[in-house]
Amino acid sequence: MSSHYFIGIPMPDHVRTWLKEWQEQLKRDLSYGVWTHELDFHITLKFLGAVEEDKVHVLQEKLKDTQVSPFDMKIGELGHFGNPYQPRVVWAGAEKHQQLLTLQKEVEVVCENLGFPPEKRPYNPHITLAKKWRGDKELSQKLEALHDQLDRIDRITVDHFTLFKIHPKSDQKYEAVQRFPLQGTK
Repeated sequence: MSSHYFIGIPMPDHVRTWLKEWQEQLKRDLSYGVWTHELDFHITLKFLGAVEEDKVHVLQEKLKDTQVSPFDMKIGELGHFGNPYQPRVVWAGAEKHQQLLTLQKEVEVVCENLGFPPEKRPYNPHITLAKKWRGDKELSQKLEALHDQLDRIDRITVDHFTLFKIHPKSDQKYEAVQRFPLQGTK
Protein backbone atom coordinates (compact mmCIF):
# COMPACT_ATOMS: atom_id res chain seq x y z
CA MET A 1 0.00 0.00 0.00
CA SER A 2 1.33 3.45 -0.95
CA SER A 3 1.75 6.22 1.55
CA HIS A 4 0.61 9.78 0.88
CA TYR A 5 3.15 12.61 0.57
CA PHE A 6 3.42 16.35 0.06
CA ILE A 7 6.20 18.90 -0.36
CA GLY A 8 6.20 21.92 1.91
CA ILE A 9 8.05 24.53 3.94
CA PRO A 10 7.99 23.78 7.69
CA MET A 11 7.58 26.66 10.13
CA PRO A 12 10.34 27.69 12.56
CA ASP A 13 9.81 27.39 16.33
CA HIS A 14 9.04 31.08 16.95
CA VAL A 15 6.23 31.00 14.37
CA ARG A 16 4.79 27.70 15.61
CA THR A 17 4.54 29.26 19.08
CA TRP A 18 2.33 32.17 18.04
CA LEU A 19 0.29 30.10 15.60
CA LYS A 20 -0.48 27.75 18.49
CA GLU A 21 -1.58 30.81 20.52
CA TRP A 22 -3.87 31.80 17.65
CA GLN A 23 -5.41 28.33 17.69
CA GLU A 24 -6.06 28.54 21.43
CA GLN A 25 -7.95 31.81 20.91
CA LEU A 26 -9.82 30.47 17.88
CA LYS A 27 -10.90 27.32 19.75
CA ARG A 28 -12.90 29.50 22.16
CA ASP A 29 -15.16 30.66 19.34
CA LEU A 30 -14.87 28.19 16.48
CA SER A 31 -15.77 24.53 16.16
CA TYR A 32 -13.58 22.48 13.81
CA GLY A 33 -13.09 18.75 13.41
CA VAL A 34 -9.34 19.04 12.83
CA TRP A 35 -6.85 21.43 14.44
CA THR A 36 -3.36 21.31 12.92
CA HIS A 37 -0.75 19.91 15.34
CA GLU A 38 1.79 22.56 16.32
CA LEU A 39 4.66 20.54 14.77
CA ASP A 40 2.73 20.17 11.48
CA PHE A 41 2.44 23.90 10.59
CA HIS A 42 3.75 24.38 7.04
CA ILE A 43 3.23 26.07 3.68
CA THR A 44 2.38 23.46 1.04
CA LEU A 45 4.27 23.62 -2.23
CA LYS A 46 2.72 20.48 -3.80
CA PHE A 47 0.33 17.81 -2.55
CA LEU A 48 1.27 14.46 -4.12
CA GLY A 49 -1.25 11.99 -2.74
CA ALA A 50 -0.41 8.26 -2.84
CA VAL A 51 3.12 7.58 -4.10
CA GLU A 52 4.87 4.25 -4.66
CA GLU A 53 8.17 3.91 -2.76
CA ASP A 54 10.31 3.60 -5.91
CA LYS A 55 8.82 6.85 -7.24
CA VAL A 56 9.58 8.57 -3.91
CA HIS A 57 13.30 7.83 -4.42
CA VAL A 58 13.28 9.28 -7.96
CA LEU A 59 11.43 12.35 -6.69
CA GLN A 60 14.00 12.85 -3.92
CA GLU A 61 16.82 12.87 -6.49
CA LYS A 62 15.05 15.33 -8.80
CA LEU A 63 14.11 17.77 -6.00
CA LYS A 64 17.80 18.26 -5.13
CA ASP A 65 18.24 20.35 -8.29
CA THR A 66 16.07 23.37 -7.43
CA GLN A 67 17.65 26.67 -8.41
CA VAL A 68 16.07 29.02 -5.84
CA SER A 69 18.21 30.92 -3.32
CA PRO A 70 17.14 31.47 0.32
CA PHE A 71 14.72 34.33 0.90
CA ASP A 72 12.81 36.14 3.65
CA MET A 73 9.05 36.37 3.47
CA LYS A 74 6.17 37.65 5.57
CA ILE A 75 3.53 35.49 7.17
CA GLY A 76 0.51 36.38 9.27
CA GLU A 77 -3.00 37.67 8.74
CA LEU A 78 -5.87 35.35 9.49
CA GLY A 79 -7.81 34.09 6.50
CA HIS A 80 -10.25 31.40 5.45
CA PHE A 81 -11.48 29.31 2.53
CA GLY A 82 -15.15 28.80 1.85
CA ASN A 83 -18.28 30.47 3.14
CA PRO A 84 -17.26 33.24 5.59
CA TYR A 85 -20.11 32.17 7.89
CA GLN A 86 -19.00 28.53 7.95
CA PRO A 87 -15.42 28.52 6.61
CA ARG A 88 -14.14 25.04 5.79
CA VAL A 89 -10.52 26.10 6.53
CA VAL A 90 -9.01 28.84 8.72
CA TRP A 91 -5.40 29.75 7.99
CA ALA A 92 -2.52 32.17 8.50
CA GLY A 93 -1.52 33.80 5.26
CA ALA A 94 1.87 33.68 3.56
CA GLU A 95 3.24 36.43 1.34
CA LYS A 96 3.21 35.62 -2.38
CA HIS A 97 6.94 36.35 -2.46
CA GLN A 98 8.41 36.06 -5.95
CA GLN A 99 10.96 33.44 -4.84
CA LEU A 100 8.25 31.39 -3.12
CA LEU A 101 6.27 31.41 -6.37
CA THR A 102 9.41 30.43 -8.32
CA LEU A 103 10.15 27.58 -5.89
CA GLN A 104 6.57 26.34 -6.08
CA LYS A 105 6.69 26.42 -9.88
CA GLU A 106 10.02 24.49 -9.95
CA VAL A 107 8.59 21.84 -7.61
CA GLU A 108 5.44 21.65 -9.74
CA VAL A 109 7.50 21.11 -12.93
CA VAL A 110 9.62 18.36 -11.31
CA CYS A 111 6.45 16.62 -10.17
CA GLU A 112 4.68 16.96 -13.52
CA ASN A 113 7.76 15.53 -15.29
CA LEU A 114 7.46 12.48 -13.02
CA GLY A 115 3.82 11.99 -13.93
CA PHE A 116 2.07 13.70 -10.99
CA PRO A 117 -1.09 15.52 -12.10
CA PRO A 118 -0.72 19.31 -12.37
CA GLU A 119 -2.46 21.50 -9.79
CA LYS A 120 -5.41 23.18 -11.47
CA ARG A 121 -6.12 25.80 -8.81
CA PRO A 122 -4.05 28.99 -8.56
CA TYR A 123 -1.32 28.76 -5.90
CA ASN A 124 -2.47 30.36 -2.64
CA PRO A 125 0.27 29.98 0.01
CA HIS A 126 -1.05 29.61 3.57
CA ILE A 127 -0.59 27.75 6.87
CA THR A 128 -3.67 25.73 7.83
CA LEU A 129 -4.76 26.24 11.45
CA ALA A 130 -8.08 24.34 11.40
CA LYS A 131 -10.31 22.49 8.94
CA LYS A 132 -13.56 20.55 8.74
CA TRP A 133 -16.05 23.09 10.08
CA ARG A 134 -18.55 21.57 12.45
CA GLY A 135 -20.00 24.61 14.10
CA ASP A 136 -23.73 24.61 14.43
CA LYS A 137 -24.07 28.37 14.23
CA GLU A 138 -22.90 30.84 11.65
CA LEU A 139 -19.99 33.14 12.33
CA SER A 140 -20.35 36.51 10.55
CA GLN A 141 -18.96 39.18 12.93
CA LYS A 142 -17.08 36.67 15.08
CA LEU A 143 -14.58 35.86 12.32
CA GLU A 144 -14.13 39.55 11.53
CA ALA A 145 -13.42 40.29 15.20
CA LEU A 146 -10.93 37.43 15.33
CA HIS A 147 -9.19 38.81 12.23
CA ASP A 148 -8.75 42.14 14.01
CA GLN A 149 -7.48 40.55 17.24
CA LEU A 150 -5.12 38.03 15.72
CA ASP A 151 -3.51 39.65 12.70
CA ARG A 152 0.22 39.65 13.19
CA ILE A 153 2.94 39.95 10.60
CA ASP A 154 6.19 38.09 11.13
CA ARG A 155 9.11 37.23 8.87
CA ILE A 156 10.66 33.86 8.21
CA THR A 157 13.79 32.90 6.33
CA VAL A 158 13.15 30.12 3.88
CA ASP A 159 16.39 28.20 3.31
CA HIS A 160 14.96 24.73 2.65
CA PHE A 161 11.83 22.77 1.86
CA THR A 162 10.84 19.26 2.90
CA LEU A 163 9.25 16.09 1.56
CA PHE A 164 6.66 14.95 4.12
CA LYS A 165 4.97 11.58 4.58
CA ILE A 166 1.40 11.74 5.91
CA HIS A 167 0.28 9.61 8.87
CA PRO A 168 -3.47 10.34 8.97
CA LYS A 169 -4.19 8.45 12.20
CA SER A 170 -1.50 10.19 14.32
CA ASP A 171 -1.83 13.44 16.29
CA GLN A 172 1.27 14.75 14.57
CA LYS A 173 0.42 13.76 11.01
CA TYR A 174 3.47 14.83 9.00
CA GLU A 175 6.85 13.10 9.09
CA ALA A 176 9.80 14.89 7.47
CA VAL A 177 11.33 12.37 5.06
CA GLN A 178 13.98 14.58 3.45
CA ARG A 179 15.09 18.18 3.74
CA PHE A 180 16.16 20.00 0.55
CA PRO A 181 18.44 23.02 1.15
CA LEU A 182 17.94 25.95 -1.21
CA GLN A 183 20.79 26.95 -3.48
CA GLY A 184 23.94 27.97 -1.61
CA THR A 185 22.89 26.50 1.77
CA LYS A 186 23.68 23.21 3.47
